[in-house]
Amino acid sequence: MAMALTYLYSSVPDLSEEHYKLCSKHNLGSRGQMSHLIYILKRGTAPFAGKVLMLWDDDEFVGWALLLFGRPTYYPAPNLVEIQFWVLSKHRRKGYGTELYRLALERTRGKSLKVTAWNPTSRGFFRTVTQRCKRLKITDWTAV
Repeated sequence: MAMALTYLYSSVPDLSEEHYKLCSKHNLGSRGQMSHLIYILKRGTAPFAGKVLMLWDDDEFVGWALLLFGRPTYYPAPNLVEIQFWVLSKHRRKGYGTELYRLALERTRGKSLKVTAWNPTSRGFFRTVTQRCKRLKITDWTAV
């Protein structure tokens, strides 16, 4: 991982159209769950709030995280923030997911995090991270 990392942290309604399209494109297009969630957040039709954390290395977009505040879940808890990650395939296993997670932790101090891990690779990553940080809770969306 190079040292020229930059990020953007924004509420979804305040995202520029360019950033909104970039996030949507990099989550299976219209078929991705995160794309659907930012769509309803951007249009103001979601009954919860959301923020996006986007990461670049130099000028290359490497991934993003979606933080959901107040979303009804299977595990409701006060101060719960649900978080979902997407790192582009060619940038995986280079520390970018860990950096997105670190940035998310900084912005959600005092809150409980619930990670939605969509596949075996992401579940393995978050299990490793969980061993280092007790604040993280793993949720296998397909199992609930």
